[in-house]
Amino acid sequence: MDHLVFGIVLIFVNIPYGSLIYSVLGLVIFAGLIMFDFQRLRRSSDIESAPLLAASIFLDVLNVFLFFLRIFRGR
Repeated sequence: MDHLVFGIVLIFVNIPYGSLIYSVLGLVIFAGLIMFDFQRLRRSSDIESAPLLAASIFLDVLNVFLFFLRIFRGR
């Protein structure tokens, strides 16, 4: 939730290194979500929830990759 609010604030206010802070905050949040989803996968015995958990982990990893791209872009 804080990540979303900070992103909206960055639209209207010019904060020094705001994009870097936004990206690092996003990395921390999605790293936590990856760990949480892997724990859910490990504890789950229901085969029907496996595709949703796999999709959730995939989207978390994709977001981490996008935040890394945002940090290391050539600006």
